[in-house]
Formats: sequence, structure tokens, C-alpha cells
Amino acid sequence: MRAPEIKIQGKQVSLRHYVYDKYFGIVRHKDKTIFVVTTCRNVLCISPVHLRMLPRWKCNMLRYVGWEYEDLSDEALINVYYKKRLLDGGTVDTNTGCRIWKNIVGKTKYYGEVNYLGKKWLVHRLSWKLHYGDIPEGQIVRHKCKSKLCYNIEHLELGTQKENILDQIRDGTMRRGENHPSAKLSEETVRGILHSKKSCKLIADENNISKSTVSHIRKGDCWGHLHYSGVNPKLQRKRIEAMKKRTVTRSDYQNWWDRASKKAKRQKDCLCLPLAKSDKKRGYVNIGFKSHTRRAHIVSWEYHHGGAIEGSGKGKVVRHLCGTKNCIEPSHLKIGTHEENSADKKNQGTQNGISDEKAKEIYELKGIMENRDIATKFDVTYACVWQIINKKSHKVIHTTIS
Repeated sequence: MRAPEIKIQGKQVSLRHYVYDKYFGIVRHKDKTIFVVTTCRNVLCISPVHLRMLPRWKCNMLRYVGWEYEDLSDEALINVYYKKRLLDGGTVDTNTGCRIWKNIVGKTKYYGEVNYLGKKWLVHRLSWKLHYGDIPEGQIVRHKCKSKLCYNIEHLELGTQKENILDQIRDGTMRRGENHPSAKLSEETVRGILHSKKSCKLIADENNISKSTVSHIRKGDCWGHLHYSGVNPKLQRKRIEAMKKRTVTRSDYQNWWDRASKKAKRQKDCLCLPLAKSDKKRGYVNIGFKSHTRRAHIVSWEYHHGGAIEGSGKGKVVRHLCGTKNCIEPSHLKIGTHEENSADKKNQGTQNGISDEKAKEIYELKGIMENRDIATKFDVTYACVWQIINKKSHKVIHTTIS
């Protein structure tokens, strides 16, 4: 049944609006976001006592929760409205006491979703917010029960992501192994791969998977929970031994220094290691140290000062006081910041590993040769040439040239 209307100046106007305007002296026919509604729920009623002029969103909420909440503030009314929606949108499991959300929408098939003030919220998070306020940063809402669709406030509590993962492992609700939606292999097949002595290629062809997938399974990068359950203890021992090899001891530093000091040559006061072809452009010596590529001068500093550079603080570097980048002489090395290192290079005239004289020669070839040809001629990187030509580095030479 439609509300009665009246014709005014050739236009159809709601009779409720007309009566409200006449009684209260407010004319708002043109504003479509404002409604005049009845609190008695009788569509035909035009009694001024039962008429209210409210925004559309507030009308809809009050019709849903009841007009007894009319005097609440906007924030309190929104809270009451969504609490009632959550109560009406779920069913109670009599065995577990869980309140299960019925309307599962969107991509999250494992959690309930609901629109809250124009945004999508997970139902259990919204339930917590409505009862206890905003969720603190770095915290998540955990389920004490095993049901992800439950939003009973008594079954929810705050916690960290780590605690949530441990809950999933304990309750068996973690999506891993066969339970993962993108899993192509069964647990039995993976166990067979772990025990098999065949090559990765043969196993990959038999199971119609890639060779890298077989390698990841054997290393424990995927399906790792089968490794830790004792399926392949031999492989576990190998992994532990490999981890031990990566641990750096004092004797490792000593052995490296004995070899490096024999290989290095004295140049004036510096103890310089020979540069490989790949090191010449940058000027630093890269070495293989405990399965990692490291800079030789950093390892030298760590050996003589008894600790890794990471322990000296964030943003620290090892500076060359002598200006020779392949030098590993301990007295020429000092810990410092990036700003101090840049100042050293400017004072020594070795920005980008290039002296000011060399940079001047590079700049004078601007427009005569291509940048890549200049980089090849002077055995430097293309980036170094670009910085010099575009006046990004060695600004001293540009002032003298101009």
C-alpha cells in the first residue's frame, strides 16, 4: 500500500510531507535524501504526532531496529543496527554454541563477510569491533573454537598472527597439504617422492609436475610438515648439517685471513687483494665466504674487531681511510655511516671509483662518443658515465670546466 499523495502546482507530493510542512513550517519537497516517515508503521497515517523528518539511512535503520531507539546518537544507532543484523544473519549450533554466519559472499569461502558503512568486513572482526571497539594495530581476532564462520563473541579473542597459526595447526584447520585449494598432489604421492631414489626428472614426468616442484618437495620448501613429522629423517639431518655450515666461527675468519694475507700484495702502506674481472668496474673485491658472496674489506674488519658489521648498528658501513677499495689492511678500515663514506670519497676524489682527473676526461668526451663506448674505454659502468655527464657526481670538475 502506497502513502497518500496530493497535487500541488501540478506536481504530485507526498501527503505526509505536505502535512509536516504545514504543521512545522518546513518545506523540503525537493530534497530527496530527507524522508518524512510514520513511527506508528501505518502507511496511511498523517498525524503530526507520528511524523518524523529524518535522513534516508536513519529511517531504514530505525525501521529495522525499532523506533524506541530514535533518541540514540548516530554512532550508537549504527552500533545497535549492525548488532541486530549479526544476530539475525546467523544460526546457533546447539552442540558447540557457535553462531554461524549464513550468507557467505565474495572470495572468502572460509569466513563470513558483511558490508559495514560501505566497506566489506569479516563477520568475526566486525563482531569484536561492535562489542569492544577498534582492533589494536598488530593484533588479529582469533577463534577459540574450530569454526571460522563463528562470530559468537564468547568464542573470540585477540592475539598475534603467530598465535593464530599455532591455533590452526592445533585445531587442524590450516589449509596445507591436501586441504590447500591449489594442491595437485596427495599426501601419499608426496611421501613416495620423499622416499624415492629416482631423479627429479623421472618423478616429475611420472606425476605430471615440474622438476623444480620435486626439488622443492625434497628440500622441504613445500609440504614441509611431512618432513617435520619424521617422514625423511635422513634429509632432515642433511638440512641441519647444511645450516651448521652456514654458521660462521672464529676459525673460519682465521682460515680466510691466512689465505688472503698470502694472496695480497703490499702497495705503499696498503695490503691489496688482486681484483677479478667482475670486480674492476666497482673496485671492491668480492669473495666467497661460507656459501655467501661478501666484500673482502668487510670480512677483514669483522675478523679484526671480533664481530659482524650488523651488530654495530643499522646503516653502518666499513670505510676505506686510504681510498683504495681493494685494501684489506686493518688499520685502514673504520666503521662509519653512509654520509661519512660519501664524504671520504669526495675528499679522496674517488667517487664511483673514479678520480677527478679520470672523470674530467670522461666529461670531455660528451657528444663525441656514446656513453656505452666511453664506459668500455675507461672500464667503468654505464651508470658512472651517465652520472658524470649529467653532472650528478664529481661536481668539482664541472665548476672548473665551466
